[in-house]
Amino acid sequence: SLDMIKEEDNVRTLLKYFQEVKDRYYKDKPEDTFNIFAAMRRKTEEVALHSRFIASLLDPYAPHGLDDVPLRLFLDTIDLDHQIITEDDLEVQPGYEEKSEYNNIDILVTSDTHAIIIENKINHHDTNHEDDYVRSDGRTKLKGQLERYYHVITKEDDYLPENTEVVYLTPEGKLPSSISTGGDNPRFPELAKKVKCISYQKHIKSWLKQLLDLKEIDTKLRYSIEQYITIIDELTMDELEVKENKALRELFGNLSQEEKELYDYLKTKEVDVCWHTADELLHDIIRYSSDKPLKVASVQWDDEGSREEEHFNQLIAGGLTDIISYGRGYHYLVLYFDTPSGLFPFIGMDTKEYFFIGIETQYKNPNTDRHKKIPQSVQNYLDMQGFKTRNDDIIKPIQYEDAYLDSNELSGLTLKITNDEERQKYVLHTYQQFCDMVEALEGIMKTEA
Repeated sequence: SLDMIKEEDNVRTLLKYFQEVKDRYYKDKPEDTFNIFAAMRRKTEEVALHSRFIASLLDPYAPHGLDDVPLRLFLDTIDLDHQIITEDDLEVQPGYEEKSEYNNIDILVTSDTHAIIIENKINHHDTNHEDDYVRSDGRTKLKGQLERYYHVITKEDDYLPENTEVVYLTPEGKLPSSISTGGDNPRFPELAKKVKCISYQKHIKSWLKQLLDLKEIDTKLRYSIEQYITIIDELTMDELEVKENKALRELFGNLSQEEKELYDYLKTKEVDVCWHTADELLHDIIRYSSDKPLKVASVQWDDEGSREEEHFNQLIAGGLTDIISYGRGYHYLVLYFDTPSGLFPFIGMDTKEYFFIGIETQYKNPNTDRHKKIPQSVQNYLDMQGFKTRNDDIIKPIQYEDAYLDSNELSGLTLKITNDEERQKYVLHTYQQFCDMVEALEGIMKTEA
């Protein structure tokens, strides 16, 4: 109809506005290159990636060839005194050689009389405890995380409070939780005021750029720091993103009332489009497998599902939409396939998880019709392939083009497979992975027979 054509034109015009903003800031942005940090660790890995790399630069005895210059520059950047460097027994833990933490403190810098506690938080909350309690070795363990670390340094290691600094590092420089420093009844009243909050976005990036300006820095270290800054940019908002976000705010502010209503309408329809896309995907799998040796034999959903033929036929005839789209709540839906060995393999979706393949932890012995636990050899194979046990199932999310399908959000892979052709490619990929799994498990079951 003419109304539909007009609405489609309006949507395309609105998207064009956003595309123009994106092009303005990212048109000349270089393509992603290989990053050793991203290859080895998750970008949000606090301990094994961020804390250890930062600590290795702070360590004067690490082979970066810069002596105590990185530590001095770091202290300057966060406005702390240099006295700790001038004293004896200077140590950074974890160090370049000894990579273990001291009493779970992310980074600890100590001399004979001064100490700096650095707590590093990327995506995690403070590890506080509800009550004070005593550890098995008899030492007091306080409920607040920073409170516990401060206790270790000032009470157990006998550093004076006035010589102990506490630094709290987060991507954006946020405050620790109140309970972390002692809550309403702190054991150390001075602690909350001592905490110095610093950020990756401002302080760590500034410090690293100062290191890059040093003439003494060698090429390999320079390259490592440059790559690490890239990781930080992806954790935070770099300058380009800040400018882009300001431009987007201005764009929203200048939209007409009709355009704003259109954008609001699109946002409210995202959930519906997600559900119907998932519905089409499951039906596509049923249709695709209908003339294959491995075909869908039954459907189960939530805890009230049934494998009875009548229920299955009703779902197929009426559409899975009756289950998925209109309930709008949590759903767990599985397509089961029959196998000669009696295994119960499936392709399924969980609205709190991803799209996945898997099997039940029990199978039906075809000779006795009795249900038994799957053989250990089957479990071992699935463990080696990256499957995870969850309740009575063993599942593995389907990865496709480095992405996973999240039916709760209309972005990424979910947005891509709203297109019929792209969805068929995803169906073929999923079904092939499923068949490979079943073929391997059936081979194992034959050797067990």
